[in-house]
Amino acid sequence: MTLSISLLMSYYLFRLIERRVSQGFSKAQIAFFYAYAALVYACAALLVSWMWLYYINLFVGVPCLILVVVFRKRAVRLGPHTAVLKVSLGMGFIAIISCILSGF
Repeated sequence: MTLSISLLMSYYLFRLIERRVSQGFSKAQIAFFYAYAALVYACAALLVSWMWLYYINLFVGVPCLILVVVFRKRAVRLGPHTAVLKVSLGMGFIAIISCILSGF
């Protein structure tokens, strides 16, 4: 439970860093950061989406998927669409399908 809360709190940490340090970066660079953060969280969700061992799927995979959606939305709002955003969205969908299929 603590891990899932810390994953969701990382969004607020990223927002704090964006507000404090963003004077030196352009919107495209911040969008690039959010796109790659979404990709990293999509990889984490994909890695644990098939596991039901100790409900790792629910406590790690689902919060990571939520962060993928939030970071992707933020990256789209700040900058142009990139291939990284498409890959993170695809990996998120694969993680959701894997999560559903592993439950059966």
